[in-house]
Amino acid sequence: MRARGLFCVVCVLCMCASIFLNCSRNSVAWSSGYKYTFDSDPLGGTPTGSDLTVIEPSGSGYVQVASQGGRNCCQIAKTGGDDRVRIVDNLTDNVSVGVIHCMIWHDDSAFGLNLAAPDNTYLIDMVWWGGDITSKPYGDYLANYTLNQWIEVIIYYNLTQGWMFSLDGHLYGVNYSIPLSNPYTGNATQMIWSSFFSAGGNGNMFVDNIGYDFAGNEPIPTVGDAYPFTRPSTDNQNQNDNNNNSNNANNSPLSWDTVLALVLPAYIAIALIAIYLAVKNVQQKSPRPSISLEGKAGFRDLATSSGVARQNLSRTPQTPGTRFCANCGFRIPSGQYKYCPMCGAPLF
Repeated sequence: MRARGLFCVVCVLCMCASIFLNCSRNSVAWSSGYKYTFDSDPLGGTPTGSDLTVIEPSGSGYVQVASQGGRNCCQIAKTGGDDRVRIVDNLTDNVSVGVIHCMIWHDDSAFGLNLAAPDNTYLIDMVWWGGDITSKPYGDYLANYTLNQWIEVIIYYNLTQGWMFSLDGHLYGVNYSIPLSNPYTGNATQMIWSSFFSAGGNGNMFVDNIGYDFAGNEPIPTVGDAYPFTRPSTDNQNQNDNNNNSNNANNSPLSWDTVLALVLPAYIAIALIAIYLAVKNVQQKSPRPSISLEGKAGFRDLATSSGVARQNLSRTPQTPGTRFCANCGFRIPSGQYKYCPMCGAPLF
């Protein structure tokens, strides 16, 4: 019973470890802090930041600090005209690998998140429009998003390979499989949150908790959907939650660590079952302990799995009046015994 209990406990621990391992590898979290939070900026004022530039072309819209969904944030409003309303953050770290974090609240108007090279080439042109996210306007479908709610966005880029991103912890473009929007002409120097020129309609994008990691502190996730993606067949799917997107689940290859997390606990459980059954089998086939009576009236007990065999090895005559147990051959000491002191059989 103890062996079975221990075996069950080990199996449960293996399953729990597998679940934890998969959950931890599939989740994406941010731990590097934020460059801008807009919490100390007055509502209605202009967002401020050490490297932040606000661009508000006349007649096209405005940028201000606003309160949206319980957050003090930066509001980028497109109200008309034919120019882009935007904020630009100048990146002081001139590197080809990095991670960008922000919170986004957006409607169905056309806006973009853009990572730019020194010559203003958009290395990443991430378009948010009508519930869809695409690479460049009218470009390859990447994902969909839920309108008018806060979404955590993390962009991972390696300009010699490509880029990937997560929405509320779900990864798209695993292993930097999304191609750059334009050829790599130089390391990224600007991050831009922008409206369209005139197409895409009027609307708002709210931005908060902007942060960066250029030092390699953020872990790079390895579990997610691989590019290319398939656009949902109906428009109403654009309102689904990001985490329910499984448009590429059937085409996404499993990474080695995912396979390991799924298969290793099963192999451990199988090995434990085999060990348990082997030990149990050995215990069942083990001979019973023998009780030697050699020297006691010339009898020896030979223990077998079927019982006790006896063999008379003595050549000396038995003492008159001596009694022996008919069941086990044990010589009964003198005294009033009704049962054999060795095997408990009744004496006659």
